[in-house]
Amino acid sequence: MDKITSLRKRVEQLNPWVADIALALVLTALVLGPLRVMGGRIGGPEAFRPAIMRGPSTLAYVLAVATTLPLAMRRRFPGPVLVVVSLATAAYVVGPFPASTIAFGPMVAMYTVAVHSDRRRTAIYAMFAAGTTAGIMLSTFGQARWVADVAMIFVVVIAAALFGDATRTRRQYVAAVEMRALEAERTREEEALRRVNEERVRIAREVHDTVAHSLSIVAVQSGAALSVLDTNAAQVRTSLEGISSTSRDALRDLRSMIDVLRTGPEDAPLAPVSDLRRLDDLVESIRDAGFTVDLNTEGDIEGLPAVISTSAYRIVQEALTNVVRHSQADHIEVTLSARDTLHMEIADNGVGPAKNMTEGGGHGLVGMSERVAALGGEFSWSAGPDGGFVITASIPVGTV
Repeated sequence: MDKITSLRKRVEQLNPWVADIALALVLTALVLGPLRVMGGRIGGPEAFRPAIMRGPSTLAYVLAVATTLPLAMRRRFPGPVLVVVSLATAAYVVGPFPASTIAFGPMVAMYTVAVHSDRRRTAIYAMFAAGTTAGIMLSTFGQARWVADVAMIFVVVIAAALFGDATRTRRQYVAAVEMRALEAERTREEEALRRVNEERVRIAREVHDTVAHSLSIVAVQSGAALSVLDTNAAQVRTSLEGISSTSRDALRDLRSMIDVLRTGPEDAPLAPVSDLRRLDDLVESIRDAGFTVDLNTEGDIEGLPAVISTSAYRIVQEALTNVVRHSQADHIEVTLSARDTLHMEIADNGVGPAKNMTEGGGHGLVGMSERVAALGGEFSWSAGPDGGFVITASIPVGTV
């Protein structure tokens, strides 16, 4: 079986033009060989037989060659080759020529047409070849041996058409399977790339939310400590304690993220999840930085689904970070209302949006918008009615 498979692969690797020429020459030799050996056995109808015939005529050789040699062009011109081969076969059969293996030509030609043409064209050419053969059968009716030979050609042509059609169908099926496999592979690669991009964006958003927030608090508290370094030692101590606490929290969060990236979420050390249950600690860190923060909550904030609670915490955290870094405000109001929808509003009394600020400008606003959109909610920002900056978000609770 291995030898057969190896031989088939070698044949498939041949140049099609060279392979067709070789096939035509081999079949021509098979047709001409019996013609020389069986020269004295004359076939055909009685009316066409000469009284004395010493051997095949030149015309016999020409017609015999015409039944096989055109097969060298079978893949380039399958239909015309079948027509030529069929007519040459018909002329040979009705003539006073010795019996020979001329069925090879129509068989291969018909097979080639069926493989390289659609079913409709195959049927037309098969009808032509079969009709030619049927006409020969009628003209030789009564010559028992010759009718049997013609019937054999008829059966061979029809069988070749069916076999060629089956081969074409199988090749189309294999090609379709290979195409689906390639498409599936391409889809898998695209899906893997999409997941990598999503994970990259998620990691960037998490790092931005945690590290940027902590560094902003540290920057504010260190600035406050420097401003009263020589006048208020107690305030300096308070600021330094806040810096120490904030930096430790940032390092803990950063280590947790790195552990997840290195080992996977299953093996990473467990740590308290940053969600709305830690909202008071978040607000307190902003107060320690010297801001006045009013926190107003309504409804069951702590009973929200985990994914909403975590995302809402990050949104509030990023909004407060933006206030600390950009607003020049001293008062912040945070309002959360949890019912069928979680409504959030973070407003400050700072300088408001910059004049050149556009929708989605800044990594913080983009990150908040992406978090809300992922949960099917709505996100917006605008200037406050009395100045400052207002961020609002609504997240449907029932969709999670």
